[in-house]
Amino acid sequence: MDINVAVKSIKPYKSPRIIPKEYPTLNNLDTFTIKDNPYSYIYIDLTYACNMHCHYCYNPVRTLPDIDLDYFKYVCENLPRKVQLRLLGGEPTMYEHLEEACLIAHKNGHFVSIITNGIKFADKDYAQSIKDLGIPTLVPGLTMNGGRNRDDWYAEIDNAHCSDLKVKALENIIDVGFRKIYLAAIVIRDFNEGIIKELYDISREHPKQIKNIHYRTAGNVGRWNKKFGQPYTATELHEVVAGIIPGAAKPLKWIRDGVNPSTIKGVHINSDKLTCRGCCREYYSEPGLLISIIEFRINTRSSEIS
Repeated sequence: MDINVAVKSIKPYKSPRIIPKEYPTLNNLDTFTIKDNPYSYIYIDLTYACNMHCHYCYNPVRTLPDIDLDYFKYVCENLPRKVQLRLLGGEPTMYEHLEEACLIAHKNGHFVSIITNGIKFADKDYAQSIKDLGIPTLVPGLTMNGGRNRDDWYAEIDNAHCSDLKVKALENIIDVGFRKIYLAAIVIRDFNEGIIKELYDISREHPKQIKNIHYRTAGNVGRWNKKFGQPYTATELHEVVAGIIPGAAKPLKWIRDGVNPSTIKGVHINSDKLTCRGCCREYYSEPGLLISIIEFRINTRSSEIS
């Protein structure tokens, strides 16, 4: 497979629903400064550039500037606790300072995840360069909406026939020695529910590396194609997953608005400022495998770094 040819075959997606210059305004957000941030998980859009043009993209803005590396360093140095930084975009591997950002976060004691479409990781030299940063806690998160061979699912969701690239990316991430990997997929009602068993099976083939699977609903934002109808809620998706994966009928924890895992009753561990919306659930289906159900919606409270 010629990766360069494969990447060039991914056609730009043109949609009148793309927001050209502004990030969408979200409602009911609580705002915290960096130094009083109460969250244990922080998602950071490093760049709005992307090398794919997915139909479901919730963040199709391509005109905003990348995050300033000095500002990223300031954030890492001034957060009040060690956090999980989940780096995304756009596509985080398109950020020219990704390696420096990972090293800065690690130096300041934070855990780092790179949430990627895997296109650049399909080049083994690139995968090796990220592993060679020497960050033992760095976790690649690979989106695989069509699994290993369902190009028809990728065509509808990712707007590309890219199963070969996804498989190669996963092989490379495993081969270069990452010891904690998570897989992720959007699950669309009455369309690709088969991805639930597919990702579970992949994880059981590589139990020493794949420790987490994220199943996400699709929010009706960005480029979301209305032909797919009403997205799953977290409760609905959990019922579907529980009927497919052994042991998945017993959620252990609910994640409340990005803070530490709460008890099943929704009691916050580290902040009484936040209101639970119950949109994320986590549980172990068996030792060593954490399943996450994530409901994507725009009215969930979040933190805004300012």
